[in-house]
Amino acid sequence: MLLREHPRIQWPPQWSEYGSNRPNGEQGTLTDVDLVGPTQILLGNEFRGKVHFAELHCSNPAFTNKLYTKMAALLGRPIKDIGALQVDL
Repeated sequence: MLLREHPRIQWPPQWSEYGSNRPNGEQGTLTDVDLVGPTQILLGNEFRGKVHFAELHCSNPAFTNKLYTKMAALLGRPIKDIGALQVDL
């Protein structure tokens, strides 16, 4: 299943900053991936010269760790590529 189709994950996440300067959907480039909790991943997204952040909440710690590992290997790739990741339920 594609990450963007996963029933328990909000994809794309809500990027920080409101208004016209905020990425819409899967715009931008993945710049950072950090574990911030057992079921939370913090993502950095560069869009139009600014870095925006969003938290991705996952279903369980084991899934979170697998997803974090996959995403960390894709730094510098478009956000739409992250949404196309194959993930297990």
